[in-house]
Amino acid sequence: MKKKKSHLFKEVSVWRRIDDDTVIKYRCLQVLPEGGYCVKISHLYRYPLHSIDDEQIKQAEFYFLDGLFQDGMTKLTMKTYSTLEKAIKKHDKDFAYSFEQTKSS
Repeated sequence: MKKKKSHLFKEVSVWRRIDDDTVIKYRCLQVLPEGGYCVKISHLYRYPLHSIDDEQIKQAEFYFLDGLFQDGMTKLTMKTYSTLEKAIKKHDKDFAYSFEQTKSS
């Protein structure tokens, strides 16, 4: 069996406040030692927090971990960007985040 090259990743959480009742948490990875960034997943949270139950939190963690295994944690399977801001901007574009739309939903 051929051994695959191992990479190190650092998880970085970044928060964006949309309005008084809405935030997005971006779960990003920094590829070490090169330093490029990618967004693996994002989660939208709304206030009041009692509307978020334990199952939703577990599900968010599951999707993050599952994504690491499904498409791997190798630099070859991720497009990385030089800054977190660029990685998040690309993620928002790919997922068509419209911050005006999130306010009204």
